[in-house]
Order: sequence, then C-alpha cells, then structure tokens
Amino acid sequence: MHPREEPQRNTSSMHPLEEPQPNTSPIRPRFGPVNLFWSTHYDKAMKLFLICLKEFGDYASAKDTARNVPPVMCFKFPKKIENDKVEDLPITQSFNKIENWTKALKYLLCDLKWAVNWFNANFGFKSPGTTVMASG
Repeated sequence: MHPREEPQRNTSSMHPLEEPQPNTSPIRPRFGPVNLFWSTHYDKAMKLFLICLKEFGDYASAKDTARNVPPVMCFKFPKKIENDKVEDLPITQSFNKIENWTKALKYLLCDLKWAVNWFNANFGFKSPGTTVMASG
C-alpha cells in the first residue's frame, strides 16, 4: 500500500496506511522545499546524485574507448563535474548564493541530458509511447 501524503507547505510528510512498527515514527518527513539552515539532507542527496552522474560519465567514456571511438568523440560532459561542484559551482544549497545554486542545477540538468542521450544512442532504449515500425 502506498503511504498517504499530507502536503503542508514546507513541512509535508508521509503517513503509512497501516499501523507503524513499535518504536518507529509513523511520520516520514519529505526533503523539500529546503531552507538555508536545515538543508543537510538535501545537500547530501544532491552530492550523492552528482557522484552517481560523474561515475556514469566515466563509465560511458570507458565504454566508448573500449569500442575504439576516436578520443575526440568519446563521451564527455559539456559541464565539468568535480567533487560537489559543476563548473566550479557548488550543487549544495547551504551557504550558497541562490544564483550560483540555480546555475549549478542548470548545468547538472544539461549533463544529465547528455547522459540520457548517450544511453539511448548506445542501448537503443525507446521511451514509453514510441512505436517501432516493422519493416518488410
């Protein structure tokens, strides 16, 4: 069963439909929206997501190299990812200017789009709703 969500501006929470286990909290807090002083969970999640995206980029580049793709055509993100930064802009919201944080998210989405396109081109993934025409 899916939990019941209670939207309450910035304090939304999830409540289980069945009885909670003993010694557990029946309420599961959501991770957004975030504010400057209480966004450590969000910041940690964004850092981990950025690490995963960087690892995917390394995998894609290695896969292209193994298939003898010329080095200039091997997969590379258009925006450099290093540690918790995209193009030297921190992905975290805590103690960051909103303009820099927004720009870092924009760059992250750009890199994510490149990753999705590389995956689709190399594994022939078709989005739901697309039809494949049979030839013959």
